[in-house]
Amino acid sequence: MAALLAVTLIVVVLLITVPTQPSDEEAGGGSPAAGGAIPTASPLRGRSDQLAAVVPVVAETPAPTEAPTAMPAASAPVGPGATSGSGAGGSGGGSGGGSGTGTGKGTATPAPTPSPTPMPTVDEANTMHLSGRVVDSRTGRPIAGVCVAIGVTNCLRAPITDANGIFRVDLTLGQVLAWDLKFLTAGYFTAERMVPSRPGQVILSDTRMQPTK
Repeated sequence: MAALLAVTLIVVVLLITVPTQPSDEEAGGGSPAAGGAIPTASPLRGRSDQLAAVVPVVAETPAPTEAPTAMPAASAPVGPGATSGSGAGGSGGGSGGGSGTGTGKGTATPAPTPSPTPMPTVDEANTMHLSGRVVDSRTGRPIAGVCVAIGVTNCLRAPITDANGIFRVDLTLGQVLAWDLKFLTAGYFTAERMVPSRPGQVILSDTRMQPTK
């Protein structure tokens, strides 16, 4: 506004100070020029011949306004236990599949069988393998369940005849010269035999027992 007022004031001053030009009549005293030429009236007669000075009007260029500085975005206050940070996460993907069929037949693993207890080593040079058969003296039929007592009168640990009347026993000879065998069973009289000691296999002839009735 101040610049515009200054320009206006200058224009007014110039209009006041510019001198006015005298008209044709005043300059010539009212007499025509020599040679009888009638001066023509000025088209501006009766008007002011003042010339207006052309004053350039300077428009005020507004001062450039500064662009407002962008305020930084307020960050959230970081309090105890809060953390801030930025980062980009990765992404990934995958796919997979599979199928399968199978058939099979398995066999159960058999449980291990316990190892048999090793038999004591037999000294064949000092052992007699004795066997025989006991029969009824009347019928000749074999008698089962007969106790063969060897050197004793009871059947504790003594061999017993089977269903065919046969018995088997191994005897260690040592210094025994002969074995006293007694055959005991209910319903029969006791039978007795003397068997000499010798190593190896010894098979007795049939032992006959007499029924009590």
